[in-house]
Amino acid sequence: MSTDQDYIAIHNENHENPEELAQKYHDYCQSLAGQWSLEQQTWLLVKELLIQRFADTQMDLDQQSLFYSDEKLFQRLVGENRTLDELIRVKHWLEATAPAFQPVEVQPYLPYTTNHIQKHLKQKDIITELDPDAQTRQNKFLVADDQQYQSDLMRTLFQYFRRGEREAALDLCVQAGQAWRAATLQGFEMAVDNFVDGLESEDFGPGGTQNRALWKAICYSIANESKFDIYQRALYAVCCGNLENILPVCETWEDHVWAHFTSLLETQLEKGLLSIGQRLKQPTTLQMKLPEYNLDKTQVFDMLLKHENPEIQDKAKDPFRIIQAHLILDSMDMLLQQVCHQLQNEQQIPHQEQVLRFLVHLILMYDTLEVHITAQDEHVYLVFKHYIQTLIQSQQGILVPLFLNRLPQELQIECYADFLQTVPKEEMAKYYHMGLDEGLDMFEIAKTTVYSIFLKHGSMDSLEDDYYPLLSLTDPLSKSDITQIDALEWLRFEDNAQEYITASNLLIERFLCRGRINAVQHLMNTHSVEAFAEVKGWNIQLQYRQLIDTISLYDEWAQLFSKTKTRHDPLLLADLQTMTPGVVEAFDRLFETPVFGNEFLDPEDEPTRSIYMIQDMYIPDLVLWLHQVLYQTRLNGYLEKSLELANLVAGDGSNQGVHHSFTRTGKLQRFMEAMRQSAVQLLEKMPWATLN
Repeated sequence: MSTDQDYIAIHNENHENPEELAQKYHDYCQSLAGQWSLEQQTWLLVKELLIQRFADTQMDLDQQSLFYSDEKLFQRLVGENRTLDELIRVKHWLEATAPAFQPVEVQPYLPYTTNHIQKHLKQKDIITELDPDAQTRQNKFLVADDQQYQSDLMRTLFQYFRRGEREAALDLCVQAGQAWRAATLQGFEMAVDNFVDGLESEDFGPGGTQNRALWKAICYSIANESKFDIYQRALYAVCCGNLENILPVCETWEDHVWAHFTSLLETQLEKGLLSIGQRLKQPTTLQMKLPEYNLDKTQVFDMLLKHENPEIQDKAKDPFRIIQAHLILDSMDMLLQQVCHQLQNEQQIPHQEQVLRFLVHLILMYDTLEVHITAQDEHVYLVFKHYIQTLIQSQQGILVPLFLNRLPQELQIECYADFLQTVPKEEMAKYYHMGLDEGLDMFEIAKTTVYSIFLKHGSMDSLEDDYYPLLSLTDPLSKSDITQIDALEWLRFEDNAQEYITASNLLIERFLCRGRINAVQHLMNTHSVEAFAEVKGWNIQLQYRQLIDTISLYDEWAQLFSKTKTRHDPLLLADLQTMTPGVVEAFDRLFETPVFGNEFLDPEDEPTRSIYMIQDMYIPDLVLWLHQVLYQTRLNGYLEKSLELANLVAGDGSNQGVHHSFTRTGKLQRFMEAMRQSAVQLLEKMPWATLN
């Protein structure tokens, strides 16, 4: 479901309890905001990774010195090692996008315990001294309020580190009267010596942590101390990259990824620093145990997909987190392959519209930066195709042409034609010219659009041998008929005249084969063809127009004739006599045309099979109608002319006749009866008919 569909579904539900409805709206809005936040975070990740992977970040490195500080070596290492640089960027991204939290308020150092000691209160399990090691040394506790504050403080310090705000953590320690703790945490600052490193600065001499490995070993020891608060252990575990003691306080998918990447970064950084600089020259006499991280990035995301916590597992399956994982792993090909597999198998992707939009814009960004995507072209095309279909379904058609240029021409034609089938008549010109502006092949697209509509409504089906009953010209049009007739407008732009005549002839013939002369009349009344006089097929359409005009004239004549029979009005009779010659002339002209006269086409030829069926459906009725006009009015010579219709049917030396149509439709007997009536009337007019 799209977000709009979700909203409509909630709105349409029958809620008797307003509070229940309000809660559903609240949950919906929270979910929507969460997805937008995830997308925003993903774009920030894209920015970081594109800067690292595709920009020229090579540093101008000078000759390596054995005496460079850790900070200088770190800069060199990051400049040379893109993998390490990327780890740092991903870690910074995870820290920058962490949600806000409420830090603990600043409080003096152990006020309740201090008061307890000063008043000489006796309690066996409360410490009697206030130095930082008192709890460990005496194996005792703080007063409960202080103990709670220390737990809250450790949690706040960890949250600051989780967000990369280490300076804020140090400031809080100082403000809370624990400058010594700030000192223990400040070891993350690498050793630096501007003089030795050859940097121009007012601060000369050494700074930072001169023996960072020793500091990390101590942090590792604190992190493993089971007596300490869980957040205190996690805080020092972050400092040394000890994953085991960070994970217990991780609550979200992002927390877990950050914990793994923090540990991986510390391990990689330590190995990198040990591989260069003076560390290779200095023997280590103190054996220090440091944590090691042995997983790769792919294993991290696989583990989270199978995490024992169902909530973490569900979050890991969110499409935007899956995208984030593939971006970090630089596996766009696998990402698009997975998405296309779901699309091809009609598996609904959560928040599919938003996900497809993101992927499409990501691919376009790569194109703009001229970055090659390793994914297969067909996967890229399928994503674009489904996104365009989503735009169509969500009535955002004005955006469709903007995304088509990324597709090959055949898919451009297919996708835009699919969209144009949904465009109302009054907006056809706008979308036609939008396609031209985007460089699309609008001739092929317009043609595909028209024939796709014909196909959808059955006008491209193979013709059957069945004959349909003839509708009246005044019968209402079906929606299908109107849709197909309106579709022809796509071919009236630019230089599509030949295709317009071809398509309109096809539609007219299919309408005629189904007896839908009302639809043919509507088409002809709304689509002028005078401008196409030189186009092949134009003359055939004129013959169809003659057919409709003749039928229309005959209908008027029949109505007038019926009135003269019931009213016996001399004026009506005069009108009938005036009208009849024009009707007879219209029939005569029609029978002189190739389609409705004596030029038969090969019925096995598929392009003319429809004309062959039209001849069978209409010629017998046309002949019988003309006979009725001639026989009933019996104006000067009309009775004799009615009998001469036998020559038209049977044929003579100059034509083959139309008797085949009578035979195939079973109407020959009716014609023979009409001829008998004319013959009898003529015999009665002969002179010898009055001798008796």
